[in-house]
Amino acid sequence: MSKSIAINSHEIVNTFNITSFQVSVQHFELFKGATLLVSLVDDTNTLRKQESLRLEGDDYKQWMNDDTFVYEFVANKCGFTIKPEPIPEPVQVVSTPTEQPVEQPVEQQTTTETTPSEQPVEQQTTTETTPSETTSTETTPSEQPVEQPAEQQTTTETTPTEQPAEQPQA
Repeated sequence: MSKSIAINSHEIVNTFNITSFQVSVQHFELFKGATLLVSLVDDTNTLRKQESLRLEGDDYKQWMNDDTFVYEFVANKCGFTIKPEPIPEPVQVVSTPTEQPVEQPVEQQTTTETTPSEQPVEQQTTTETTPSETTSTETTPSEQPVEQPAEQQTTTETTPTEQPAEQPQA
């Protein structure tokens, strides 16, 4: 049901503050002009009113590819003043001194380097695979197995045993 009902003229006054506007092209005629739709917005980003403005003649020629011209054109026609873009303030970095640990002098430092052949053997395991072959695996402190060929194999096991006390000679 869409019917327009005529009434006696009645004045409605609505006051609001506009804080920004948006512009879009409503109609465009190549080499002649354009009709712009201007949307007026308040500080809560609520659309309050829309108006159409015609851009033609010298104004249309000045537009070219510079949208800034259109914004200034709309502001002048509507009586608005465009606010300059706010320049962000630089952030100040405040550093607070922190306590640095005090290094104590080292009284004496000794470094001993050993080559793999000088490392002591912690554990030895001998495994016989066949009667003619014997393989020995040594485990070094770094837990890396070392295999020795059967011909060059030397197996020494050290186990703590009680030594007989020496008898005095008569």
